[in-house]
Amino acid sequence: MPAELPTTGSARASRAAWPWKQTKPWTVNYLAWDHVTARQAIGSAVKAEETAAVRKTAREKRNDQIRNDAAIRKAEDRVADAQGQVDELKAQLAEEMKNRQLSERDVQNYSDQIKQLRQENANLRDELARTKTDAETAKSRLASLEGENQTIKQQRDRDARIAKLAADEPALIANLKRFGVVTKNERGIILTLPETFWAGTRSTGFAPNADTKMTSLADIFVNNPDYNIVIESHTDNSGTPESLQVLTQQRAQAIADRISSLGVPASRMQATGMGAALPVAPNTTAVSRAKNRRVQIILSASL
Repeated sequence: MPAELPTTGSARASRAAWPWKQTKPWTVNYLAWDHVTARQAIGSAVKAEETAAVRKTAREKRNDQIRNDAAIRKAEDRVADAQGQVDELKAQLAEEMKNRQLSERDVQNYSDQIKQLRQENANLRDELARTKTDAETAKSRLASLEGENQTIKQQRDRDARIAKLAADEPALIANLKRFGVVTKNERGIILTLPETFWAGTRSTGFAPNADTKMTSLADIFVNNPDYNIVIESHTDNSGTPESLQVLTQQRAQAIADRISSLGVPASRMQATGMGAALPVAPNTTAVSRAKNRRVQIILSASL
């Protein structure tokens, strides 16, 4: 069997390594065939190299394309992320704007409500002031009416008391005449007690028969409470003015004390000693001087 041709390396290397000079005649046809085969091998090798180069180039292009596609996808992802952030920011901004509008609307509503409440408060204060004024006016009017009613009532009571006193006056005067002389003037009903009520002309003590009379007289005063009682004691001019003043004051007070002890309030009575200042007759005779020695009890209506 002839030796096999080398199948690796380039065609030139194959020819250099082949022992051409040792070719024998019987090998001519074989060499011719080998030459063709070598050429074919060389062409295949070249074509393989070209194919490898093309594949390499295509692979590099494909890798470049893959890298470019990856970069594009990455860029697109970044753009999408950025767009998402933008959209999110827009949404947040829109939400903030909405919240701001709602807040501004709420503020305006609250402001309007506050203005309305202030106006209502002002109206209420005005109404309260008017109500207070009306109440004070009504209260004043009521007080005035009550005062008028009270005045009318008091006047009616006074008129009724006057009428009653007038109706009872004749009986009162008749009862008082049992104790002395009774007259009437602008001061009221005047009872003049005689000198016999005293133990002596200059005595401040009562006569023995005066106690019963004083008790009866006090009963009349108790039963006629609408009269104030003024007790005025007088005497003649026998003595110094000072001694006569003391005498008459003691006599008036003695009657007041006795009547008070029998149930007549002291607040209704006034005792005054008049001395000899107001005689009713000249002090020239015993009879006239006896007339001047007197005690007058004046009853005036306490209306």
